[in-house]
Amino acid sequence: MVSISTINAAQDGDREALGAIFRAYQPALLRYIKARAAVLAEDVASQTWVSVAASIHNFRGDGEALRGWIITIGRRRLIDEFRRQGRHPEDPGDVPDIVDDLTPEDVVLSSAEWAQKLISELPAQQADVVLLRVIGGLSVEEVAEETGLTRANVRVLSHRGLARLEKLLTDGNDTDEVEEFQSFV
Repeated sequence: MVSISTINAAQDGDREALGAIFRAYQPALLRYIKARAAVLAEDVASQTWVSVAASIHNFRGDGEALRGWIITIGRRRLIDEFRRQGRHPEDPGDVPDIVDDLTPEDVVLSSAEWAQKLISELPAQQADVVLLRVIGGLSVEEVAEETGLTRANVRVLSHRGLARLEKLLTDGNDTDEVEEFQSFV
């Protein structure tokens, strides 16, 4: 989390402060975008940071609010990209999943990558809400405002999404994996 003084310096045009903001929030932004559209992640993240740099002087709030603001911009750039391409996000079932063909010795996923793989199995709206809440760190109210859903819908989608993720984990997996997932979310 960055300090308010870093935010103020970035708003005054300090490139080092903007770099500090980038280093602090780029990982969360990429996790969010990759979970929705891995192929587009780097391009959409770049577009997001161009927008952040151009409009940071309008931002008001602390480091936590800044993270939500950046994730919101990233989500909007992703939606713009989907519209520009005239399609919806790819169905993860249509993309060959080479990870399934590898043995545990062949690949070791970080907790974040592992959680992202699970989240990609959720319906799009549930995944979006879970990602905005868990990875983006947005409040129920912020997610409702961003998605156009009611707060009740956000809570229900979040609950159902997390319950479905838990079911995916418990169907044929050991309790260590479930505990690892629960610690991540």
